[in-house]
Amino acid sequence: METFRASAEHVAQPSRALPGPSRPAAPQLLDSLLSHIAGQIAEYVKYQIDSGADCIMMFDSWGGQLPPKEWDRWSRPYIERIVRQVGRTAGRGAVEAGRSACRTLGLS
Repeated sequence: METFRASAEHVAQPSRALPGPSRPAAPQLLDSLLSHIAGQIAEYVKYQIDSGADCIMMFDSWGGQLPPKEWDRWSRPYIERIVRQVGRTAGRGAVEAGRSACRTLGLS
């Protein structure tokens, strides 16, 4: 999810080159923002399930742009938070597609 922040900076200032992975200037603020976004995504996914969706796929399309340690810090926790929040109400497993492999995540 952090890579969206970097690409948003590029959209705001297109004359600048697309930034590579970097340390966020305000990590606590970014954590708060990504936590909020993850919570909202989880609520939306629960709505989709309640409305009859049989499958929800979650992609971290830009995740491969981050080095593994940065991905572990700035993407994985928020994806796992979404899966945990959805699992508490949906009571089902989920499939995560990202970082060159798919795996089934348990939601017990």
